Amino acid sequence: MAKKTASTSLLRRQHEHDPLFRGAYAIAEVVRAHLNTLLPPHLLPLPDPQQLSPLPDTYVSDRLRPALADAVWQCPLRHAQHQWAKISFLFEHKSARPARFLEAQRIDYML
Repeated sequence: MAKKTASTSLLRRQHEHDPLFRGAYAIAEVVRAHLNTLLPPHLLPLPDPQQLSPLPDTYVSDRLRPALADAVWQCPLRHAQHQWAKISFLFEHKSARPARFLEAQRIDYML
């Protein structure tokens, strides 16, 4: 039997978070609630959360997949015929204090 290393154990624990995040964000009511909570008031009227639909897309690269999970949804924009918004929720699996500032990590992920 192969010997478990600390890095193997850490990688397994990080991937165990994926079902939790993906399961929660596969529920339209959860996504609607977070949109209402997270979007600034001036953006709330734009998407139509009653018409949310999940997408199989991911924006997480293979390099970042051991540490990140995302869920992507789409919904039409109100008052804009045939225009849709893609909404991506990005989750980072933190098991230890980061070596860099979190802000620098977020910028790296967005780029």
